[in-house]
Amino acid sequence: MFSQPLVQSVRLFNKTFSVVGVCVDPINNGRVLYVSLKQLQNITSMPNINVVLVKFASSADRAAPLAQINAEIHSVNPDFAIMELDDALRELLNFLGSAWLTVLFLPLFTLASAAL
Repeated sequence: MFSQPLVQSVRLFNKTFSVVGVCVDPINNGRVLYVSLKQLQNITSMPNINVVLVKFASSADRAAPLAQINAEIHSVNPDFAIMELDDALRELLNFLGSAWLTVLFLPLFTLASAAL
């Protein structure tokens, strides 16, 4: 409904979710939808939550546990995947660093154009 830009909704599995707020989320290029897990479980007929967060100690070897977790996940459902936030965070920090560098030079360019 683009005639009322402040009243939007998203349709998922023939269930309409009202958009109650807007946020900027750097993960997945900002294409993020926040819905109630209980409602999502009801409409997908999945009784269990399929999100697991794992935190490793900084000194731990990550390769072996990640391989084991990946094998376990693929045995449950081959469509499930592991997403490492470190990779996404590193990519986003690089982007923010380059954007900040551009922002830092804007006052110099503005001053130079004003002086001309």
